[in-house]
Amino acid sequence: MDKIRSHEEDDDDDDVELEPQRQDEQSSEQANELDEDDMELWKDFKDLVWAIDSRDVDRDAGKILQPFKKAGMYCVRALGLFSSLAYWFPLGMQFSEASDSDSDDEDFEDDIIPTRKEACFVYAKLCQICPQLERLLPLFKMPGNEAALTDLLYYMDDKARHARTNDLGSLRYDAMTYLMPVDGFEPFLPSNRDKSKRLIDDFDSRPQQFCEDVLNGKIAITHEDYPMFVYDVDEADDSGQGLLKGPFLLACFRHIFTGGRTATKLGDGLSSGKACNAQIHGMMRVHPRHIAYIATLARFILNAQPSWDATDDKFEGRAFYYDILGLLDSNDKSKSASEKKWIWDTLAWWDLKIFNRRVNTSDHGAQQNGKVISSRSRLTAAFAAMDNAEAQQFVAMQRGAARHDTESANGSRSSTAQLDDD
Repeated sequence: MDKIRSHEEDDDDDDVELEPQRQDEQSSEQANELDEDDMELWKDFKDLVWAIDSRDVDRDAGKILQPFKKAGMYCVRALGLFSSLAYWFPLGMQFSEASDSDSDDEDFEDDIIPTRKEACFVYAKLCQICPQLERLLPLFKMPGNEAALTDLLYYMDDKARHARTNDLGSLRYDAMTYLMPVDGFEPFLPSNRDKSKRLIDDFDSRPQQFCEDVLNGKIAITHEDYPMFVYDVDEADDSGQGLLKGPFLLACFRHIFTGGRTATKLGDGLSSGKACNAQIHGMMRVHPRHIAYIATLARFILNAQPSWDATDDKFEGRAFYYDILGLLDSNDKSKSASEKKWIWDTLAWWDLKIFNRRVNTSDHGAQQNGKVISSRSRLTAAFAAMDNAEAQQFVAMQRGAARHDTESANGSRSSTAQLDDD
C-alpha cells in the first residue's frame, strides 16, 4: 500500500510540475485551431499581450502599443470625456452582438436603452478609430483571453486621462488670452431660459454682488445655465444663431485640435507647421462630441478648482457634456425640421472654421440619419448621441456608479504637466 501511495504522490507532483507546461499547450492548441494564413494574426496577438505586461520594463513594448496609445488619447476627445473604455467597450460588444441577432429596443427595459446606445456607440467608434483592435478581437474573445482585453482597455483609458491632463495643462494659461470683454445680451437657451435670462440681467445690474451671492451659495449655477462663452454675442438671437459659436469656445477648440498658433487666427482652416492633433488623428470633420469635450474643458478652466473635477458645486460637468450632445442630436424625433437644420448648419459652420471646408448641411443630416453607410457606421448611426431626456436618465444612472478614470487618485497630478502626444 505504501508503494501504491508513493506512486500516487509522485503522480500528483508530476501534475503540479506540468501545470505551466499545460498552459503553454493550451496556447498551442488555440494557435493550432487557426488556419495557417492566420498565424501572423496569432503572432501579433501574442506580441501585444507581451507588450501590455512588459510596457514598464521594455522599450520595445512601447512600439507595439503605439497605435493603441494614439487611439486612447483620441478617444477622450472624440468618443467621450466620461466614457471608460474598460467599462463601455465589453458592454458594447454584448449589445452589438444582440443587435446583430435582430433584437430591438423593445427587448430591453426602458432604463437600459440609454446605456445600450452609449455602449454600442463606444464599441463601434473605437473599432473605427483603432482597426488594430478590431482585427485582434476574435482572439481576444477566445476563452482565457478576456483578461488580456481588459488590461489593454485599462491601458488605453490611462492614455485617455493623459490626453485630458495634457489638454487642460495646455489650455490653463493660454486660454486666458482668448477671453474677450462682452456687454450684456439676450441669449437663446434651449432649456430653463427664463431663469438664465434673469441671471444675466442680475449680473449686468450688480456684477460684484452677483459674484458674492454665487460664492455664498445664494445663487445656484447649474449645467442648464449655459456659460456666456458658448455664444457669439454678435449673432445671438431668438433663433439660436450664435449658440455654440462663441469666439472663446472656437479658440479653445483650435488650441487643442489645430494648435495654439491657430487659436486666434482670422482665417479659417489649418496652418502649416508641426502636425496637430486633427492631422495626427485623421480628423476630417467636427462632430458633436468634439464640441462637447472642448466646452466642458473650457468651463473647468474658467472655474477656481485646482485639479480636474467635472462637478463644480451645483454645476455638473457630466450633465453639461451630455446636454450639448442632446442639443446637437438630429436623430431626436421630437426636434422640428428647423431645429434639425440649425444642428446641420452649426456643424457645417464648425467644419468651415476648423478645416476651411464648405459642407452641404444635408451631408451632416445624412451622416447622422444613417444615409451614408460604411462597414462600421451602421452601429454608429443606429446608436448616435442621446437626446436630452435620455441624457438626463443616463446622468442619473451614472451618478452612483464607480468612476473608472480614477480622478481622485490622479487629482494630485499637476494639470500643467505636458505629456508627449506622439
